[in-house]
Amino acid sequence: MYGLSPTIEHYGCMVDLLSRAGRTTEAEELIERMPVEPDAAIWGSLLNGCMGTSSLVRAGRRVIELVPGHCGRYVGLATMGKWEGVA
Repeated sequence: MYGLSPTIEHYGCMVDLLSRAGRTTEAEELIERMPVEPDAAIWGSLLNGCMGTSSLVRAGRRVIELVPGHCGRYVGLATMGKWEGVA
């Protein structure tokens, strides 16, 4: 309609909005359908928005795979009691 092509930043915003609204399944489906490879920011958006859901460990593992040196991700998972994601 406006002649815009979605960029990875647009997808990141949508993943963040969906997951914070409790629609984590839709957010994960969007990630899987993206025409670009999801990066650590996309998985981090899901991780931050899906506290207390089944998507949490999957998002945590994925973002740690993409940016293994980012210690904040490990700390975040550990403080939520998701030790299996940290291991």
